Amino acid sequence: MKKRVLIALVVALALALGLTASVSATPPIPLTKTVYIDGTWGTDTPLCGQGPDTWACKTITYAVDDIAIAGDTINVAAGTYDAVLGEVFPITITQDGLTLKSADGAATTIIDGGNAPALMKVNASDVTIGGSGFTFKNPTAAAPTGFDIDYGIAAGCWGNASGLVVQDNIFQIVGNGITLCSGAASTSGNHAVIQNNDFEAGWDAVRTSSMPGISNVTYVDLLNNDVALLAGCTGCMGFVLEGAEHVVVDGNNFTGTDASIYVANQLTNVSDFQITG
Repeated sequence: MKKRVLIALVVALALALGLTASVSATPPIPLTKTVYIDGTWGTDTPLCGQGPDTWACKTITYAVDDIAIAGDTINVAAGTYDAVLGEVFPITITQDGLTLKSADGAATTIIDGGNAPALMKVNASDVTIGGSGFTFKNPTAAAPTGFDIDYGIAAGCWGNASGLVVQDNIFQIVGNGITLCSGAASTSGNHAVIQNNDFEAGWDAVRTSSMPGISNVTYVDLLNNDVALLAGCTGCMGFVLEGAEHVVVDGNNFTGTDASIYVANQLTNVSDFQITG
């Protein structure tokens, strides 16, 4: 009898160890992931984005609002992403560390706002847009007047957006290509970087903006961008730098601008600029 009990205990222990081994061998759920978007084959559902093609989400809006978490990469298939598809403008990024990139490059991956004056807001830190980028366009939007805020991408105007990287994109925007507000203030060890973009903007390609009593936009690198503003634009600038400190401008090309670089000291102080190339 004792022998039978001992055998039963050994079997039970073996099963327990086997079960434990089986559980421990199960791969952990990744803390971050790649979310796939495909405007042709995807569908916006709670389980979308786990793979390309029919596994993908349909819109960038749904992916950033309902699927992506901090640190994720959003991979967007070639196509045109507009209101007809289901995009809601401005698309708003609120997840820190998010990377938004295209699978096939800016020429074939188009974020078309139609008549929307604003295409994308960034209210999160360490966000990367591009690497393999997008074409941002709003061909039927009304031209900005007065203090209208029209833009392709605006960062730090409604919250923290330090450490922003925008690279390898095309901007065909009626208003400003990129607007950086005080919330985009970065640090000496983690600059905001705007590089290798093509701007065909109808206003200013890049504008930093800060109001009195609010901290300046700091540590911004503007590198190797091509700026060719739309024909007939009066008073349009390449880079407008106001309320900004620790700015590096290097290797950029400008055509069709009333001023390539305009440093404004009207509302808040500007300081520590390095302009070369």
